[in-house]
Amino acid sequence: MLDDAIVVLTADHGETFWEHGNACNHGVWVSQTDGSVPLIVRRPDGRGAGTGVGAPVSGVDVTPTLL
Repeated sequence: MLDDAIVVLTADHGETFWEHGNACNHGVWVSQTDGSVPLIVRRPDGRGAGTGVGAPVSGVDVTPTLL
């Protein structure tokens, strides 16, 4: 079944590991590490493998893009 599937991995927000001193202040301020969210797409034919996108995008674009 995986040979015919598009697999998408994403998250609702990024994560910080105390590099900005905000370990106990979740949501008080946002840094680049909080706003950078992974989006990994695996196509069954392998096209685009290893391609990165540097432009900002939004999570609301995932479903329309897949459709």
